[in-house]
Amino acid sequence: MKAAIQSVDENTLLALTPLCGLTEAQRREILARGEIFSLRKNSTLFEIGESDERSIFILSGEIALTGIDGTTETVRAATPRALQPLAQKPVHDQAATAVTNCTLLSLPSAELTAMPMSTPLQIDATDTV
Repeated sequence: MKAAIQSVDENTLLALTPLCGLTEAQRREILARGEIFSLRKNSTLFEIGESDERSIFILSGEIALTGIDGTTETVRAATPRALQPLAQKPVHDQAATAVTNCTLLSLPSAELTAMPMSTPLQIDATDTV
C-alpha cells in the first residue's frame, strides 16, 4: 500500500541521512521521486544478493537484517540506526524481513547520492557505527 510522502512528519524526514544535508529544494525534488509503502510482519523486503537502486528508510516498525553468516541486527524506527538507509550497497549483503508491520520510505539511490550537500554532515567522534 502506497501513501503520500506529505503524510510523513517533516521532522522525521529532515533527520534522515542524507536528506538532512540537502537544501529544501533538493529535498522536495528527491522526495517527489520517492514513495512511502507498507510491509506486513514476516514479509521479506529484500534478499542477500539482490540488486536494488533504492535507498530504503524505516519510518515505523522493526526490520531484521540478517547477514550471510546468520548474524541479525534489528533496526527500529525512531532510533539513530533508522536515520540511515537499511542497505548501504547496491547489491544486498543482508536479507531484510519485517519483524512488525512497517512503513518504509523508498528513494532513488543514484539521484540521492548525486545531489551536492548544502551542509556538510558532521559526525561526532564519540558516535559508533
